Amino acid sequence: MVMVEQHAEPAVVGGDLEGKYKFLQLHFHWGKVTTEGSEHTIDGKRFPGEVHLVHFKEKYGTVAEASNFEDGIAVLGVMLESSVEDNPDLNPIIENLVKIRKAETETEIHPFALQSLLPRNTEAFFRYHGSLTTPTCNEIVVWTVFRDTIRISAKQLAQFRTLTDDHGNLLVENFRPLQPLNGREVEIGRARAYWSYIPPFDPYNWPKNYPTCGSKKRQSPVPLETKSAVGEFPRLTLGFKNYDVVPKAQTLINTGEVAQVLTIFSEGVVASIQGGDLEGKYRLLQYHIHWGGLSSVGSEHTIDGKRFSAELHLVHYKASYGTVAEAIKFPNGIAVLGIMLEISKEDNPKLAPIIEKLSEVHEAKEEVEIHPFPLKNLLPANTDSFFRYEGSLTTPTCDEVVIWTVFKTPITISEKQLNELRMLRNEAGQILQNNFRPLQPLSGREVEIQSLKRHWSYVGETGPEHWAEIYPTCKGNRQSPVNLVTSIAVKQQFASFSFENYEATPTTMKIANNGHTAQVMAESTKPGMIIGGGLEKYTFLQFHFHWGADNSKGSEHTIDGKRYPAELHMVHYRTSYGSVAEAANHPDGIAVLGIMLEKTHEDNPKFKNIIEGLAKVVEPETEGEIEPFPLHNLLPANTRNFFRYEGSLTTPTCNEIVLWTVFKEPVKLSEKQLEEFRKLKDESGLPLVNNFRPVQDLAGRTLYMT
Repeated sequence: MVMVEQHAEPAVVGGDLEGKYKFLQLHFHWGKVTTEGSEHTIDGKRFPGEVHLVHFKEKYGTVAEASNFEDGIAVLGVMLESSVEDNPDLNPIIENLVKIRKAETETEIHPFALQSLLPRNTEAFFRYHGSLTTPTCNEIVVWTVFRDTIRISAKQLAQFRTLTDDHGNLLVENFRPLQPLNGREVEIGRARAYWSYIPPFDPYNWPKNYPTCGSKKRQSPVPLETKSAVGEFPRLTLGFKNYDVVPKAQTLINTGEVAQVLTIFSEGVVASIQGGDLEGKYRLLQYHIHWGGLSSVGSEHTIDGKRFSAELHLVHYKASYGTVAEAIKFPNGIAVLGIMLEISKEDNPKLAPIIEKLSEVHEAKEEVEIHPFPLKNLLPANTDSFFRYEGSLTTPTCDEVVIWTVFKTPITISEKQLNELRMLRNEAGQILQNNFRPLQPLSGREVEIQSLKRHWSYVGETGPEHWAEIYPTCKGNRQSPVNLVTSIAVKQQFASFSFENYEATPTTMKIANNGHTAQVMAESTKPGMIIGGGLEKYTFLQFHFHWGADNSKGSEHTIDGKRYPAELHMVHYRTSYGSVAEAANHPDGIAVLGIMLEKTHEDNPKFKNIIEGLAKVVEPETEGEIEPFPLHNLLPANTRNFFRYEGSLTTPTCNEIVLWTVFKEPVKLSEKQLEEFRKLKDESGLPLVNNFRPVQDLAGRTLYMT
């Protein structure tokens, strides 16, 4: 038996129980062998063990008083099913059984959440009025026995069988034989009315039990049409935090309606999305797949009249609401990413961890662990373009609480892989396919079509003087770059810069031509950090260059009116904000180190790897790997003397979130090295040169100088 002391007393309520029942204790029953042990049987099957979580009715005040009433006690019965692997949730109990092998002994155990002893699905259960299963056998119990089980290994069961009774005999077969029903009814309870995709429980009949499903306000899915969508663009990139981290565990479940995956990360790690005009951060809850019986159907949404073979939904809840239960009370509580699956001849290897385990969850409510993989494997190649609208859950209870983001770019799935999904069955034992809801009316709602690829350039009608027409932030009051004038700068003493891990060589480095600049990303187990120089700690993100068609221009900033042939920007985000997406919401979110590049006669050997890499990215939207080198190689010899001011990004969206540090001492490059930059091409196939923004007005800002 396990007793619990807790400040916030556990209790159960709902599920057609009349009133609240407070937790009292939990205990186990088990057998000598795995074919016996449970007290109840389900469809004639006896399980190797059974857990009872005992509660008394709160309104009766005490257990003693509750024992005088036929509904005084409520017991939750959970079957223990034999498994090969240990159930770690049982370890706090199992590990301490050795301390209580003799009868009438006790010990303290490491606290654990009672939730861990419940099956994953608590919606389906048996309910009947009965008794205690030990003397005095008082007929005062409302029994709830869950249909789903929890796991226990043979090794763990063996530990229970080492306990002894008060006569010194092994404590086994501590279960009471089955008793006659004597005319009592056993109800099959479920926390929700049954629904499916097959008549008479199909989507057209959902509103009978779930009225919200019949709402005409903001139901989902809807047809997504490019031509009728409102053309918008997000202020910030849609950010995916910890989507590149391999989870601790992932569980594939056949829910009876979809194939669903639950993801568990190591302590302190949470997968979330932010940006892309979502208001706040949303944490991952689960993801699941809808599919069709034929490759021509399967997706819930349609794009420009096309229905895809399947659709993947990554479901998130708004972090500021704390829990899913609280989030679904608000119209923006849930954010779902919808990803279309398009049929292809070849298997999609990124889906293999899911597909290869589907054979183990053919029946409804079955689940299995899959080989963990990063969530980014599920995202389309282009996450910049998407539809956005306000909608609902696409399954009962159809709550109108979802902000939908449906990507225009699909991922692939082969016919062979789809066929594995089509082997799954629903709760009625029928083949689970065409598990998508019919399209719902827009009912006057607007669908926005958003893209981060809004065209901008450095010349003509899409040049810097027109950026504000597309990106309003580009006409703010703290725009960059600026002319750094020594005579007006305020002298300020800042602590010296500290460059953490700048001397270390990154694991990999990739150079890319994004059509606007040459940018280098570095991956490292210990990323570069800057601290000091009047800044908090900032984590390195990337570096890139701006340059001119000749040596008379190229730098973005000017120093006392002088423009250099090129300028290097080393971009960092504030470490305490956790991610770039979050940092972009704050006026001190980004810190950029600006380094002027000056022409000299000799090559700069420290830039050799970059210069060689430029030949790999002459064409726009190309990338290549370069030999990694320490970030310290890019810094000027003197980092003590610099200018500091509050500014913005120097490219759209021109967010005013940057603390600028521009070093006074330049770094030298040869004419030959500078010419390699000028060989790159822009998005139009023209030479990528003069990719610098004109100097902006200081607009009353203070310029500091060391």
